[in-house]
Amino acid sequence: MTRKHHILLDIMIMVMMVGLSSTSYAQSPDLTKFKGPYLGQSPPGKSPELFAPGLVSTQDGHEFGITISNDGNEIYFTRRFPGEIGNRIYSYKNDNGNWKLKSPPLFGWVGMEMEPNFSPDENRIYFVSRRPVPDEVPDNGFVVTWYSDKIGSNWSEPKMIGSPVLDVGTMFLTQSSRGSIFFTGKVPGQEDGQGIHMSKTNGDDFEPPVYLPEVINGFNNAGHPYVAPDESYMIFDYNIESGNAEKNMMISFKSNDSWSKPINISKYIENADALTAFVSFDGKYLFYCSGSNIYWVDASFIEELRPKN
Repeated sequence: MTRKHHILLDIMIMVMMVGLSSTSYAQSPDLTKFKGPYLGQSPPGKSPELFAPGLVSTQDGHEFGITISNDGNEIYFTRRFPGEIGNRIYSYKNDNGNWKLKSPPLFGWVGMEMEPNFSPDENRIYFVSRRPVPDEVPDNGFVVTWYSDKIGSNWSEPKMIGSPVLDVGTMFLTQSSRGSIFFTGKVPGQEDGQGIHMSKTNGDDFEPPVYLPEVINGFNNAGHPYVAPDESYMIFDYNIESGNAEKNMMISFKSNDSWSKPINISKYIENADALTAFVSFDGKYLFYCSGSNIYWVDASFIEELRPKN
């Protein structure tokens, strides 16, 4: 069976599962009482809180990988309900003061899609997808990152990130205002394991990726890099122990193009098992996943940790 046949079979199974498992969620929750940015939620303090309980963070679903517009009025996140095959991207949008839910398929395909991330100018959104790729594209053992560009209030037809970035695999991709992308990919010269890579963008072209230095990639399965718009810091996670699914989140600051020794931020988020960080573009709130839900917390500790020189 060819890869294309495998993908078509996956699609057929996913379509059937969508019909069976998402029926209860097809009825949009009552959003009329939620006003203002961030789904009308009260901002958190220095102790983490569930983000939008019952709307984003649910009892039954597994939610992670969130990205939010600068004004807090457009929210994309990954969700998987029990019995579903693969993850899907959901979105809430504040339209003239009224919040609305957009259910999959958001980018024109029913199947496994996850880990959305806005570019800082919000003109592009990156996401991971198992949508079919051309037969001539080599199977690199990773799922593929795609992106859509903003056209008015809609998104363009998704484009696949090609070589040379595709050659090392791409997952959980974030972009800085300087045009650099940071993402999870394969460890060079190894059959397994993952690490963090960086590349430069020029429109739809991407430069050969650079594997980040040992100070970052010396951690076990380092991945899910969130980079600040000005590239002054990066938050990433790693496996606490070999073969252990629990993850710690670290922050590293950048000075003169060098990354500082990462600092474990577990005590600042009151959680030792956390991953897929996102910081609101105004720098106020840190979002992350833990225990199948999304939390948010006051992010002022980042400035407290920043080297004073």
